[in-house]
Amino acid sequence: MNKGNQKTPPETIISTILLSIYTLSLLCIEIGIIIFSKYAEKITNAGTGLTARTQTMTDYIRGYLMLPGSLVTLFGSVSGIIAIILAVGILILFFLFLITVIISCILIKKKKLLADAWMKLIIFLIFTCISALFIQVGEITVLMIIPVILAGIVLIKLYVHK
Repeated sequence: MNKGNQKTPPETIISTILLSIYTLSLLCIEIGIIIFSKYAEKITNAGTGLTARTQTMTDYIRGYLMLPGSLVTLFGSVSGIIAIILAVGILILFFLFLITVIISCILIKKKKLLADAWMKLIIFLIFTCISALFIQVGEITVLMIIPVILAGIVLIKLYVHK
């Protein structure tokens, strides 16, 4: 088959669209985590303020406000730390997906469909293994395996037509 006349398989376009959707989803999740971290900061400040105000109250009320103030401060601090860790991890994933989308679009435009299919197969196979072994959420694993299957179909089509 002539490389100039080679038609782009629909599976390639679908997997690139899925990759773009995953990238946009990661961006939305990142924005949500940043917003949540701002609320975690306010929760920490509220707990600290509640604990600090108990010094001016009577012993009876102070005993009832110290524990909730301490727990609210602890909750705000821990949730803020977790939000930062999640934000960094998802930001790294977002950039990996964004780079993959850009490379995929360039490869499709240059009609390097075999390289595009192999790239998607390898990258999403790695993401599928990571999601199955570490995240252990079935829905994410299924979402990651769809581009692997589509890349496999493209590879089979390209090798059959050679």
